[in-house]
Amino acid sequence: MDWAEVNYPQFFSPVHQATQTFGPYTYRYYPATLNYLGVAGQEVYVLGPMSGNEITRVGNVADVACNVTPQSCSTAGTSSTLTVSVGGNGSVSSNPAGLDCWTACSASFNTGSSVTLTATPAAGYVFVGWGGSCSGLGACALTMGSAQNVSAQFKTGSPVTIKWAAPVSMGNGTALSGLVGYKVYASRTRQDLNPVLVTTIADAAATGATVSLASGTWYFSVTAYTPNAESDPVYYPAVVLP
Repeated sequence: MDWAEVNYPQFFSPVHQATQTFGPYTYRYYPATLNYLGVAGQEVYVLGPMSGNEITRVGNVADVACNVTPQSCSTAGTSSTLTVSVGGNGSVSSNPAGLDCWTACSASFNTGSSVTLTATPAAGYVFVGWGGSCSGLGACALTMGSAQNVSAQFKTGSPVTIKWAAPVSMGNGTALSGLVGYKVYASRTRQDLNPVLVTTIADAAATGATVSLASGTWYFSVTAYTPNAESDPVYYPAVVLP
Protein backbone atom coordinates (compact mmCIF):
# COMPACT_ATOMS: atom_id res chain seq x y z
CA MET A 1 0.00 0.00 0.00
CA ASP A 2 2.91 2.35 0.71
CA TRP A 3 4.08 1.88 -2.89
CA ALA A 4 0.63 2.81 -4.25
CA GLU A 5 0.51 5.92 -2.05
CA VAL A 6 3.85 7.14 -3.40
CA ASN A 7 3.08 6.40 -7.05
CA TYR A 8 -0.62 7.39 -7.13
CA PRO A 9 -1.09 10.27 -4.67
CA GLN A 10 -3.99 11.58 -6.75
CA PHE A 11 -5.97 8.55 -5.56
CA PHE A 12 -4.46 7.70 -2.16
CA SER A 13 -3.85 10.64 0.14
CA PRO A 14 -2.94 11.62 2.74
CA VAL A 15 -0.36 8.85 2.99
CA HIS A 16 0.29 6.43 5.86
CA GLN A 17 -3.31 5.96 6.94
CA ALA A 18 -4.11 3.31 9.54
CA THR A 19 -4.30 -0.24 8.22
CA GLN A 20 -7.61 -1.92 9.09
CA THR A 21 -9.38 -5.21 8.44
CA PHE A 22 -12.94 -6.05 7.44
CA GLY A 23 -13.94 -9.56 6.40
CA PRO A 24 -11.35 -10.84 3.93
CA TYR A 25 -9.94 -7.33 3.28
CA THR A 26 -6.91 -5.63 4.76
CA TYR A 27 -7.30 -2.00 3.75
CA ARG A 28 -6.61 1.69 4.21
CA TYR A 29 -9.05 4.59 3.80
CA TYR A 30 -7.83 7.91 2.37
CA PRO A 31 -10.13 10.74 3.52
CA ALA A 32 -8.73 13.37 1.15
CA THR A 33 -9.62 11.36 -1.96
CA LEU A 34 -12.45 9.24 -0.42
CA ASN A 35 -10.87 6.06 -1.80
CA TYR A 36 -10.16 2.69 -0.18
CA LEU A 37 -7.20 0.47 -1.11
CA GLY A 38 -7.29 -3.12 0.07
CA VAL A 39 -5.89 -6.61 -0.33
CA ALA A 40 -7.77 -9.89 -0.03
CA GLY A 41 -5.52 -12.93 -0.38
CA GLN A 42 -3.26 -12.05 -3.32
CA GLU A 43 -5.77 -9.74 -5.03
CA VAL A 44 -5.71 -5.92 -4.87
CA TYR A 45 -8.98 -3.95 -4.78
CA VAL A 46 -10.10 -0.31 -4.74
CA LEU A 47 -13.38 1.33 -3.72
CA GLY A 48 -14.40 4.96 -4.05
CA PRO A 49 -14.77 7.69 -6.69
CA MET A 50 -11.87 6.22 -8.69
CA SER A 51 -13.89 3.00 -9.22
CA GLY A 52 -17.39 4.44 -9.54
CA ASN A 53 -17.95 3.56 -5.86
CA GLU A 54 -17.85 -0.14 -6.64
CA ILE A 55 -15.38 -2.68 -5.24
CA THR A 56 -13.09 -3.27 -8.21
CA ARG A 57 -10.16 -5.67 -8.61
CA VAL A 58 -7.16 -3.82 -10.03
CA GLY A 59 -4.49 -6.49 -9.98
CA ASN A 60 -2.51 -9.08 -8.10
CA VAL A 61 0.09 -8.53 -5.41
CA ALA A 62 2.60 -10.32 -7.62
CA ASP A 63 2.04 -7.70 -10.34
CA VAL A 64 3.84 -5.05 -8.27
CA ALA A 65 6.09 -7.20 -6.11
CA CYS A 66 9.20 -6.32 -8.10
CA ASN A 67 8.40 -2.60 -7.83
CA VAL A 68 7.90 -2.76 -4.07
CA THR A 69 10.93 -4.94 -3.25
CA PRO A 70 13.25 -5.09 -6.27
CA GLN A 71 15.75 -7.16 -4.33
CA SER A 72 13.18 -9.98 -4.18
CA CYS A 73 13.11 -10.31 -7.97
CA SER A 74 16.11 -11.76 -9.70
CA THR A 75 15.00 -11.49 -13.32
CA ALA A 76 18.22 -11.91 -15.27
CA GLY A 77 17.79 -14.66 -17.81
CA THR A 78 14.38 -15.75 -16.50
CA SER A 79 11.00 -15.76 -18.19
CA SER A 80 7.35 -16.19 -17.23
CA THR A 81 4.54 -17.71 -19.26
CA LEU A 82 1.43 -15.76 -20.21
CA THR A 83 -1.51 -17.94 -21.29
CA VAL A 84 -4.59 -16.48 -22.99
CA SER A 85 -7.91 -18.18 -23.72
CA VAL A 86 -10.55 -16.60 -25.97
CA GLY A 87 -14.30 -17.17 -25.79
CA GLY A 88 -16.56 -16.05 -28.62
CA ASN A 89 -15.41 -14.43 -31.84
CA GLY A 90 -12.46 -12.09 -31.45
CA SER A 91 -8.70 -11.95 -31.02
CA VAL A 92 -6.14 -10.95 -28.41
CA SER A 93 -2.71 -9.51 -29.25
CA SER A 94 0.20 -8.46 -27.06
CA ASN A 95 2.68 -5.61 -26.87
CA PRO A 96 5.52 -6.54 -27.03
CA ALA A 97 4.68 -9.03 -29.76
CA GLY A 98 4.38 -12.69 -28.91
CA LEU A 99 0.65 -13.36 -28.65
CA ASP A 100 -1.96 -13.12 -31.41
CA CYS A 101 -4.71 -15.67 -30.94
CA TRP A 102 -8.39 -16.36 -31.62
CA THR A 103 -8.81 -19.42 -29.37
CA ALA A 104 -5.95 -20.13 -26.96
CA CYS A 105 -2.24 -19.41 -26.99
CA SER A 106 0.71 -18.80 -24.70
CA ALA A 107 4.09 -17.10 -24.87
CA SER A 108 7.06 -16.45 -22.61
CA PHE A 109 8.12 -12.94 -21.60
CA ASN A 110 11.04 -11.72 -19.52
CA THR A 111 10.24 -11.87 -15.82
CA GLY A 112 9.64 -8.35 -14.53
CA SER A 113 8.69 -7.00 -17.96
CA SER A 114 5.44 -5.20 -18.77
CA VAL A 115 3.00 -6.74 -21.23
CA THR A 116 -0.20 -5.15 -22.54
CA LEU A 117 -2.99 -7.22 -24.09
CA THR A 118 -5.52 -5.74 -26.49
CA ALA A 119 -8.85 -7.39 -27.34
CA THR A 120 -10.28 -6.90 -30.85
CA PRO A 121 -13.81 -8.19 -31.58
CA ALA A 122 -14.76 -9.67 -34.95
CA ALA A 123 -17.44 -7.96 -37.04
CA GLY A 124 -20.80 -8.09 -35.29
CA TYR A 125 -19.23 -8.97 -31.93
CA VAL A 126 -18.23 -6.92 -28.89
CA PHE A 127 -15.67 -7.43 -26.16
CA VAL A 128 -17.42 -8.03 -22.82
CA GLY A 129 -14.48 -8.32 -20.45
CA TRP A 130 -11.31 -9.92 -19.16
CA GLY A 131 -10.97 -12.73 -16.66
CA GLY A 132 -8.13 -14.26 -14.69
CA SER A 133 -5.25 -11.86 -14.07
CA CYS A 134 -7.14 -8.93 -15.65
CA SER A 135 -10.61 -7.44 -15.34
CA GLY A 136 -12.72 -4.71 -16.92
CA LEU A 137 -12.99 -3.62 -20.54
CA GLY A 138 -9.85 -1.61 -21.20
CA ALA A 139 -6.41 -2.82 -22.19
CA CYS A 140 -4.98 -5.53 -19.91
CA ALA A 141 -1.65 -4.37 -18.43
CA LEU A 142 0.47 -6.99 -16.67
CA THR A 143 3.85 -7.16 -14.98
CA MET A 144 5.32 -10.60 -15.51
CA GLY A 145 6.33 -11.37 -11.94
CA SER A 146 5.03 -14.93 -12.33
CA ALA A 147 3.02 -17.06 -14.73
CA GLN A 148 -0.22 -15.31 -15.72
CA ASN A 149 -3.52 -16.64 -17.07
CA VAL A 150 -5.96 -14.32 -18.83
CA SER A 151 -9.28 -14.96 -20.53
CA ALA A 152 -11.10 -12.70 -23.01
CA GLN A 153 -14.81 -13.02 -23.75
CA PHE A 154 -16.64 -11.80 -26.88
CA LYS A 155 -20.38 -11.86 -27.61
CA THR A 156 -22.71 -10.70 -30.36
CA GLY A 157 -23.52 -7.04 -29.84
CA SER A 158 -26.70 -4.95 -29.67
CA PRO A 159 -26.70 -1.71 -31.71
CA VAL A 160 -27.38 1.61 -30.02
CA THR A 161 -27.33 5.13 -31.52
CA ILE A 162 -25.89 8.06 -29.56
CA LYS A 163 -26.78 11.57 -30.77
CA TRP A 164 -25.27 14.89 -29.81
CA ALA A 165 -25.47 18.57 -30.70
CA ALA A 166 -22.49 19.69 -32.80
CA PRO A 167 -20.09 21.12 -31.98
CA VAL A 168 -19.38 20.11 -28.37
CA SER A 169 -17.63 23.01 -26.64
CA MET A 170 -14.85 23.30 -24.11
CA GLY A 171 -15.75 23.48 -20.43
CA ASN A 172 -15.80 27.31 -20.53
CA GLY A 173 -18.44 27.24 -23.29
CA THR A 174 -16.18 28.21 -26.20
CA ALA A 175 -16.22 26.03 -29.29
CA LEU A 176 -13.12 24.05 -30.13
CA SER A 177 -10.99 25.61 -32.83
CA GLY A 178 -10.14 23.33 -35.73
CA LEU A 179 -12.67 20.68 -34.80
CA VAL A 180 -11.84 17.27 -36.32
CA GLY A 181 -14.58 15.03 -34.94
CA TYR A 182 -15.96 13.20 -31.92
CA LYS A 183 -15.10 10.34 -29.60
CA VAL A 184 -17.75 8.15 -28.00
CA TYR A 185 -16.96 6.46 -24.68
CA ALA A 186 -18.92 3.81 -22.78
CA SER A 187 -18.78 2.48 -19.24
CA ARG A 188 -20.73 0.19 -16.94
CA THR A 189 -20.73 2.85 -14.21
CA ARG A 190 -21.76 6.51 -14.24
CA GLN A 191 -18.94 9.01 -14.88
CA ASP A 192 -16.25 6.32 -14.88
CA LEU A 193 -12.69 7.68 -14.60
CA ASN A 194 -11.52 5.24 -17.27
CA PRO A 195 -14.32 4.71 -19.80
CA VAL A 196 -13.75 2.64 -22.92
CA LEU A 197 -13.38 4.45 -26.25
CA VAL A 198 -15.89 2.63 -28.47
CA THR A 199 -15.66 4.70 -31.65
CA THR A 200 -14.02 7.78 -33.15
CA ILE A 201 -15.93 9.81 -35.74
CA ALA A 202 -13.58 11.92 -37.89
CA ASP A 203 -16.36 14.21 -39.11
CA ALA A 204 -16.83 17.67 -37.60
CA ALA A 205 -20.41 17.84 -38.89
CA ALA A 206 -21.49 14.51 -37.37
CA THR A 207 -24.37 14.53 -34.91
CA GLY A 208 -24.50 10.88 -33.93
CA ALA A 209 -22.98 7.42 -34.12
CA THR A 210 -24.20 3.83 -33.89
CA VAL A 211 -22.14 1.30 -31.93
CA SER A 212 -22.70 -2.31 -30.87
CA LEU A 213 -22.25 -3.35 -27.25
CA ALA A 214 -23.06 -6.30 -25.02
CA SER A 215 -26.38 -6.50 -23.18
CA GLY A 216 -26.87 -4.66 -19.90
CA THR A 217 -26.69 -1.07 -18.65
CA TRP A 218 -24.26 1.36 -20.30
CA TYR A 219 -23.35 4.98 -19.63
CA PHE A 220 -22.14 7.01 -22.60
CA SER A 221 -20.12 10.19 -22.91
CA VAL A 222 -19.01 12.17 -25.97
CA THR A 223 -16.07 14.51 -26.48
CA ALA A 224 -15.07 16.67 -29.41
CA TYR A 225 -11.44 16.68 -30.49
CA THR A 226 -8.96 18.73 -32.51
CA PRO A 227 -5.42 17.77 -33.54
CA ASN A 228 -4.19 19.08 -30.18
CA ALA A 229 -7.08 19.02 -27.71
CA GLU A 230 -10.15 17.17 -26.50
CA SER A 231 -13.20 18.77 -24.94
CA ASP A 232 -14.75 17.99 -21.58
CA PRO A 233 -17.13 15.01 -21.87
CA VAL A 234 -20.87 15.37 -22.21
CA TYR A 235 -22.63 12.62 -20.25
CA TYR A 236 -25.82 10.85 -21.30
CA PRO A 237 -28.47 8.93 -19.34
CA ALA A 238 -28.08 5.19 -18.89
CA VAL A 239 -29.02 2.94 -21.82
CA VAL A 240 -30.18 -0.64 -21.19
CA LEU A 241 -29.41 -3.01 -24.07
CA PRO A 242 -31.21 -6.35 -24.47
